[in-house]
Amino acid sequence: MWSSGGLPGSIRNALNWNYGNTYVTDGIIDPHRAPGVDEKCLKRTAGKPIHDEAYIDLVRIALCYYIAKIDGVSDDEMSIIDGMCEDLLNNTNGGSQYRAELQMILRDKGTYFTNVKRYLNRIEPEVLESFMDDMVRIADTTNGITEMEKKAINDFREFIDERKKIQDEDLK
Repeated sequence: MWSSGGLPGSIRNALNWNYGNTYVTDGIIDPHRAPGVDEKCLKRTAGKPIHDEAYIDLVRIALCYYIAKIDGVSDDEMSIIDGMCEDLLNNTNGGSQYRAELQMILRDKGTYFTNVKRYLNRIEPEVLESFMDDMVRIADTTNGITEMEKKAINDFREFIDERKKIQDEDLK
């Protein structure tokens, strides 16, 4: 199992970056939010969708780290996530502007889907569907997909379906 003492390189660099008192970026991050307080997150107007490639990569990391944490992060899962973090941090189109958010994601020890929703709400449902393959790959990395991971994958699928319904209603 992965532990905080043996962080891979790019993750260690992201966590060691001093971002001062930056707790909120674009109204998305609130590290002091208790789990479960944002249950109406899905119904709330998510704001203008973000199409920034670096932000989409950040959201992909948040979702994959969430699924990895469900049953404990294995070294193999952490290796995949580290590669994603490295890609984000090396993205010349703005990856470094999300360094503070990446730190918050990697420091979040909880396994609450509501912690990830605040990112997912700014991404269009069609893009969210593309995250499913990454989520399944992370879940299947160590000893196959567990029951807890299956539930998390189903919760994500339901989230996408609900977002599509809301999007369709907004278009009417």
